[in-house]
Amino acid sequence: MKTGLTFIAICLTLAVTAAVSAHAVTVVSYDFSGPFINCSVPQINGMANKDAQQAVNQFLLNQVQPELTAFQQSLVKDPANADPKSPWQGNLCFESSYSVKFQRSFLLSIVQDEYWFSGGAHGMAVRKAANINTETGHIYSLDQLFKPGSDWLKVLNAAIAGQIAVRSDSSEYKFNGITSREQFYLIDEGLVVYFQPYEIGPWVLGMPKFVIPWYDLHDLVNDNLPLAG
Repeated sequence: MKTGLTFIAICLTLAVTAAVSAHAVTVVSYDFSGPFINCSVPQINGMANKDAQQAVNQFLLNQVQPELTAFQQSLVKDPANADPKSPWQGNLCFESSYSVKFQRSFLLSIVQDEYWFSGGAHGMAVRKAANINTETGHIYSLDQLFKPGSDWLKVLNAAIAGQIAVRSDSSEYKFNGITSREQFYLIDEGLVVYFQPYEIGPWVLGMPKFVIPWYDLHDLVNDNLPLAG
């Protein structure tokens, strides 16, 4: 069995219904399928810089690649799982979807969710976000949202710890603070910092997320970004 996106290249179809229509830059769905596979990957249209657009779209496709390849390789390693008589038959799957969380001026925030099951006690899930400058194609890291030299990391760590403390399952969390490379996305109400399953606690916690309102970050955010207005 071939691995990677080439494995299902002959099945590719392009869905051109725009997910966002109020801006010159729009997001469309690039859909592909294959045995046990059903994926929708976001792709950007309308960027003035076409080289940057191509790079961003490749980045979004690449977001799915590691887990998709691992899923396909698991079927090669354990072909009995894909046998019609396997107890997993009917449950094997790899799925990806996405949602546009934020679009303001040149800033676009997209979340890609993946779920796969290849046998075992339960499936696995992962969330990936891309926070994109649609003028340059730059993908922002968390530290780039804030003014250099500001106490943003201290503020975020305190906010997350405070939210954990009032949750009914607070004892389940093992939170030791975030770094400048933490996973995040943007919404109109604020910054969302999130964690993968098992990252700061057991599977039962799912994907913990923490919303820090823009009004709590107003003095910290980069003045060149359309965030806290």
